[in-house]
Order: sequence, then C-alpha cells, then structure tokens
Amino acid sequence: MRLSFTPSILKSIRLPFLFFTLVCFQLAGQQITFHQIPQDLQLYPRNEKNIANIPISGRMKAGTAGSISVLIKKGKIPYSYAKTALKTSGDFNLNLSIRAELVAYNLDVYWLNGKDSSFLAHRENIVAGDVFLVSGQSNSYTGKDHPKVYKGEFARSFGRNPDYENYTPYNPGDTLWSISNSPSDVGLFASELQKLLIEKQKIPICIINGGSGGSSMEYNLFRSTNPYDLKTSSGKLNYRAMKAGVSQQAKAFIYRQGENEASGNAPEWLANFKKHSELLKKEFPNIQKIYLPQINILHGELSLQSWIREGQRSIANENNFIRGFATIGTK
Repeated sequence: MRLSFTPSILKSIRLPFLFFTLVCFQLAGQQITFHQIPQDLQLYPRNEKNIANIPISGRMKAGTAGSISVLIKKGKIPYSYAKTALKTSGDFNLNLSIRAELVAYNLDVYWLNGKDSSFLAHRENIVAGDVFLVSGQSNSYTGKDHPKVYKGEFARSFGRNPDYENYTPYNPGDTLWSISNSPSDVGLFASELQKLLIEKQKIPICIINGGSGGSSMEYNLFRSTNPYDLKTSSGKLNYRAMKAGVSQQAKAFIYRQGENEASGNAPEWLANFKKHSELLKKEFPNIQKIYLPQINILHGELSLQSWIREGQRSIANENNFIRGFATIGTK
C-alpha cells in the first residue's frame, strides 16, 4: 500500500520534530562553554610545514556523557574529522589543522551521545597564513575609506582603531576578525603590501595596523608598566595581537614614521627608534625583520627632514635585523 501525506499532515509531523530539534540544540548550548574555538574569518599563523593548528577546547556540564566531534570542510568538501570523549568533569580538548593556501575552511562542532548528535557551533571562512604588524603615523594607516583600497577575500585583520587618528583608548571588547578595511583599519599603504604578499606567496595574509595620525617617535616608543595599556600606542597594538593569538607568530614589523620629527625633534629620532626596535623584539619575539621605509621628500622648509632620512638609511646599513628602503617615487 502506498502512503500519501497531505500538506496538513506533513505540517503536523514537521512542527513537533522541528520543536524537538530546537529544544535539543538549546539544551546542548546551555550545557557547553568553549574555552578555545575559531571566530568567523579568523587567520591562524602557519608553521614551517605550511600548517596551522586549530585548538578547540571547552567544558560540557559536569557528568555529561558522550563525546565532542569536529568536522572541517574545505569549502563544501569534508577535509578532516576528530572526536574525543568527554572527561568526567565535562572537559574536552581537540587539536585540528589546516593548510596555508588560498582556500577558506568551515568548521562544525557536535555533541555525540550514543546514536544521537546535537549541533553546537559553526564557523566560516577560517584560513591559515602569515601575520605582519604595522605602526607609525598617518602614512602607515590612512586610506581605509579610499574607493580603491584593497579588501581581498584572503586579506584579514583584527579589531579596529577607535577613531580616525587612533588616539582614543582602545575598546577592550573589540576583538573580532574581519576582512581588511571591512571594518578593521589597515589602510592604503599596508593593504597594498598585503595584496602583493597574497599574490606572490599564494597564502592568506593578516596585517594588524596600530598607526596613529601625526604621531611622534616618543609617542610610539612610550611604554607604561602595563604592556597592554589601552591608552598607549604600543599597548593597543600589543593587546590586539594578543587577543588575535598572533603575538608569538608575527613574521615582521613594519614601522613607517618620521615626518613628525622633520620639523621638530629630529636629533633624538634615531636613538629613540633603536630603543623602540629592541622593545619590539621582546614583545614579538619571532619577528624576523623590522622594515623601516624612509620618509618621503616633504613640502615646505622642513630642514630637518634629511636628518631623519639619513638616520633611517644608516641604521639599516649597520643593523641586519632592520631593513630599510626609499619611498621616493612610489605612488
């Protein structure tokens, strides 16, 4: 005998099932706390084998039976799977990995109990790649709203400057990943570097830019007793890098600054930059280079500008860790 269901019968079946499913999802969600889980759009730093580790950990309500499983998809195709039994305390810990390539991964987390499973979390557009940090004054970060600023799919950043000049204390709750310049501030100069790196290396790139308009060498050098002081230039950038989980994996630091001293404290710039570079090595211990673009030729009677350019040229010649280059003639 062939069964036939009218729309009204199907509706009567579907609604209780949907209600039951939603209740199960809600109950499972109420029992879990994630300690580590990716954000949408997050970039994980790759290692020397071109692999990035993705830790996922948390706790279900104590005494909960079963296990936690994670499925990673490369686009829509299953890529890897892991499962671990819940401890008596409800704790769980998994470590998965993805390759650094121009591909976005998606991730689903489930609670398994016997033959039943409950959905716990979904994350999208997770990537692996390299991280670079940028700071300085306005030439390092302006141009986020320029119509031609780069906003590529594999260009990532974290957090955003609290105002255009970036002098307002940072909002500690601003800890979201995004496409560069949408809304995280990366700017024209750094975004163009990001675009070139993505095209050349064929991997996603994260740039976190802590530049501030018109800032002096002294302002960028200053550290308080709190390394994450959200009122200071260094503290704000340190905080964002720490919250993004990239402080220990940043590849290089790009510092574009010096125009401020071209009409002021030029004689102290070089000594202060040397102090700044030594502190950066301690704060970001795995950076391989500090890149120091020379200031451009400035308009007006700024007689000390050549002093700054010479300091930027000379330190790059005497210190292999610092790489300098001219910006004269660039667009």
